[in-house]
Amino acid sequence: MAVEAKHLISQADAMAAQAELFYAYLAGLIDGDGYLGIRRRTKAATSGDRRRGLSYSVMVKIGGESNHLEGLRTQLGVGSMYIRKRPDQRHLAEWTIAHRKARALLERVAPYLRLKSKQAECILMMPQARSRWDATAELRALQESSYQKIKKL
Repeated sequence: MAVEAKHLISQADAMAAQAELFYAYLAGLIDGDGYLGIRRRTKAATSGDRRRGLSYSVMVKIGGESNHLEGLRTQLGVGSMYIRKRPDQRHLAEWTIAHRKARALLERVAPYLRLKSKQAECILMMPQARSRWDATAELRALQESSYQKIKKL
């Protein structure tokens, strides 16, 4: 029985190490062919749409070969793909992960980022509202500050 327990522990350790290796690989892709940013949307506020006129969201985009990125997207289970098709050129894809899922991904890959670590830190420091209805003027000011900071990086 003790041998079986050791086997289960080593198997769990191996799976955890493989997951960390996967996130380190994604960090390399983001550093090389990726984009980290904050998107600011301004919408005309309507009478029934309190404080919806301005919103901020986290964006992670990775560009590359479509089959490769689709495999990674399937493995991670988040994001959407845009495939750019041009005549007489290789098809390129852009994998986009947004909002809370992008933030969760950044939390996992941040320790492995080298070139875009400051952008990731800025994004992760930006406060998030639970919903657009919870956005206060102070929260929007902090988000705008993060947005302006990341634009300069």
